[in-house]
Amino acid sequence: MVPAIVTAAALALPPAEALVAAAVEKNEALYHDLDVTYRSVYRRPEADAVLAARRPANPAPADGEVSLVMESVTTVRFVRQRGMYRVTTAGRSDTGIGEPDRYSHAVAHDGTTTRVRRTDGTEAVGPLRPAPKEAYFPHLWASGSHAERFPLSISLAGGAAWERSPGRRGMFEGYTRAGWVMDAATLAGEPCVVVRCDLTGRRGVVTTDVFWLAARKNFLPLRTERFLHGFSSTLPLEVVTCGDFREVRPGLWLPLEVSKTVYERLELPQNRLVVSHTETATVLGAVLNPRHPPAFFRDLTPEE
Repeated sequence: MVPAIVTAAALALPPAEALVAAAVEKNEALYHDLDVTYRSVYRRPEADAVLAARRPANPAPADGEVSLVMESVTTVRFVRQRGMYRVTTAGRSDTGIGEPDRYSHAVAHDGTTTRVRRTDGTEAVGPLRPAPKEAYFPHLWASGSHAERFPLSISLAGGAAWERSPGRRGMFEGYTRAGWVMDAATLAGEPCVVVRCDLTGRRGVVTTDVFWLAARKNFLPLRTERFLHGFSSTLPLEVVTCGDFREVRPGLWLPLEVSKTVYERLELPQNRLVVSHTETATVLGAVLNPRHPPAFFRDLTPEE
């Protein structure tokens, strides 16, 4: 259930949410230069049965038949270094019909130009392109959606800071965001600050994100719940948890496992939590303060 709002004025001056957003921003800066590789596995509950009964690609599915991805395995490497970044993605997705599809993608910024590579070639674009979500890891890792293109600290601060962020362009146009400190709590033995963030459109609050931020682990989210109010304000659409925290250097923590559960939204109004799919990410390697040559951030060669 979405926690009730406690006004910031009743908690602290300056507003408590501003203090928390500032603490998150300070800790985000500690991860400024980072080279991380992780593997993500997406699965639907019926994946085992569907993949075991694999169908040939021909004949093609009948009109109106939807071929859902049952399983996908993706390897991602993201590198941030002195204002440059490079993200490469490669994987396969499987519907259980024919052979699995393979895909790859890369985006890199060398400080001047952003380059994008897809299966059909390479495209150079201007410097104002919003950075991919991986540019804001690890703090953004536990955010529910893949659509965010702005730091967690800006998401928590909301207001003018969020509205000025280039990453809110597109699907977030016309919406406002505001955050409230809800409570202090202990989760998995870790003292946390619980923060609620509302995304509001013309007809009211659309989504609510509730973050459990670990005060002793760089204010990284231990848990995030996302509520889609058009379907339910009491049952979450998505739940993300972070675990297996490792201290990569004294005082700097990184979660090596992230698990996300997404529920069927049409079941939520019936007060039922029915799993749509799960996603599990595991860190394969992490290096602080990488030192790659500038040419690395112009190279869009797929990772092996």
